[in-house]
Amino acid sequence: QRVKMGWIEKKSKYLGIYRARWTEVFHNDKLCSFKHESDNSPSEIIDLSSIYKAYQSNLVQHEFILAFLEDDSIETRRFRTSSSDEAKEWVEFFNQSNLIHADHTDDSSNSLDQLIIFKSEIYNECTEYQSLSQSLNSIQSFSKSVSLETIIEE
Repeated sequence: QRVKMGWIEKKSKYLGIYRARWTEVFHNDKLCSFKHESDNSPSEIIDLSSIYKAYQSNLVQHEFILAFLEDDSIETRRFRTSSSDEAKEWVEFFNQSNLIHADHTDDSSNSLDQLIIFKSEIYNECTEYQSLSQSLNSIQSFSKSVSLETIIEE
């Protein structure tokens, strides 16, 4: 049974790019994303059984982060919505649902919360910088090859 659904952009786990996906959260601790709302087969299924908490990004207002505790490490997934209010709704949904397990919700977790959000934001900024840096290097290489071709032709 679906408990929440809607269009969001999901950051690819491997490519690091955002793609629009129809997303459905089910009672069985699964988040399914589909390329099209009418698709029957999900493009990805995210197991929510190890979810720690949801956070709204400090850097991008319409972005939210899901943090998972897996094998004594913290993994995060990033999602974007069309507005900061919508991102806040998703965060509230995850944090108020029964997906967050009781042992993850004590008051002593504040330091861990700050560490997770810091790690996630820094990692995101680093990957954005690397992507920008690679694009800049490609542009510089292209401009050098164009100017060399111009010189050779003359």
